[in-house]
Amino acid sequence: MLPKCLTPSKAFGSEPKSQKNVMTLHEKAQLLDMFREGKSYAAVGSYIVVNESTIRYIKKNEVEIRTIVAVSSCETAKKVTIMKNKHFIRIKSAMALWISDCKKENICLSGIIICEKAQNLYQQFNRGDGAEGTKKTATKTIDSTGA
Repeated sequence: MLPKCLTPSKAFGSEPKSQKNVMTLHEKAQLLDMFREGKSYAAVGSYIVVNESTIRYIKKNEVEIRTIVAVSSCETAKKVTIMKNKHFIRIKSAMALWISDCKKENICLSGIIICEKAQNLYQQFNRGDGAEGTKKTATKTIDSTGA
């Protein structure tokens, strides 16, 4: 009779999982540009080595992908999320830019620091300050101290 348990060599987890390949939004936009050139699903799929069903799904979400790529400055983003608040897209782009700047300057970030920055940006955008808000407050401070 065969043993009920697997031997250690055949146990789960002994082989490494294959890495899931996720296309970035800019790669998806390039794929959508191929459709504008007149290529078929099969031609695009064979060029990028992806199934046709994946190509159809990307084509179905073309509007969302193009709007996020147009607004976003983050070239490494890999997924489209639907934002309910109009400021979230701007906050997401600003956070991506801020985090990349912190990485370049070797500034150590924690979850608490990132959450505080996101909350500050949200309050700033809700007040209607936007990116100009810091410049206005800085000039007011300079004028009030200089006068």
